[in-house]
Order: sequence, then C-alpha cells, then structure tokens
Amino acid sequence: MFHDHLLVATDLSPASLPALSRAAALARLFQAPVHLLYSYDPALLSPFFLMPGGPTLFPAQDRLDAFEKSIREQLQKLQEQHLAGLDVRLHLRQDLSPADAICTLARELPASLILVGTHGRTGLARAFTGSVAERVVRVVRHAPCPVLTVRSTESAV
Repeated sequence: MFHDHLLVATDLSPASLPALSRAAALARLFQAPVHLLYSYDPALLSPFFLMPGGPTLFPAQDRLDAFEKSIREQLQKLQEQHLAGLDVRLHLRQDLSPADAICTLARELPASLILVGTHGRTGLARAFTGSVAERVVRVVRHAPCPVLTVRSTESAV
C-alpha cells in the first residue's frame, strides 16, 4: 500500500508533531519515503493589509528569501528530531491555498497517504482559531489518495 510516498503537510505547530510521528512509524514499517511539505501564501508576508478583491502586493525578494531560509531550517530540524534515519524530502511551496499545494504534490509524487495534524480544539477556541482539519477539508475532498488526520496530544481547549 505505501510503496510510493507518504506526504506530511505541516504548519510547523506542535499540533503537527503527532502526524510526523505516525508518518515515521509507517515509513519504517513500509520502507516508504516521507515528503514533508510546508505551503504558504507569499502575500501574507506583505507588511500591508489588503482588502479582499484588492491588489495583491508581494513582499520584497530579500524578505521572502529570509522567510524561506527560516522555514527550511525548521523543516530540517523536524526531520532530524522526528524522522531521523528515514528517506525524507523537504518541500516548500508558494500557493494561495495549502490544500491546493497538498493535493498538487500528492498527485505529482504520487502519494499513497497524506498525513495532517489537527489541534482537536472545540468550543470557543475552535471558533476563534479554526481547526487545521477544517481549513484543509478540500484536501480530503480532492486528494488523490487517503488522508489521515492525527489529533494533537495537547490539551484540547
């Protein structure tokens, strides 16, 4: 089943760590490569607040380069701490939608399984912060393979 690739989408939050642990166990069991993906919208790095439907301003290239360098360092740290000894490939994608980036990479690989962490929040905390799984519900609907959401072991607020 997992002879192709495992894709782990991360937002670098603590809630993504259980998905990394699950991916590591599956990768060891099935000798599958792990693809660690971080996707972002470069417009969100702009120092300007833009109204929806208005012009899109992108950050200066040096700011974008510094951001990407920082993200790559964080991905490498996750790899060293949670995926040591495995065949791991890091992916950093610019996309307006993380869900689109996840589905696109899953098709390109092709991925056998997508793993995504979720906070598991309920009530008021969920209303204010949203749920990672809800924000990527398009992944579940449009993914070319199964999607496994892994709840964080953090206290659900």
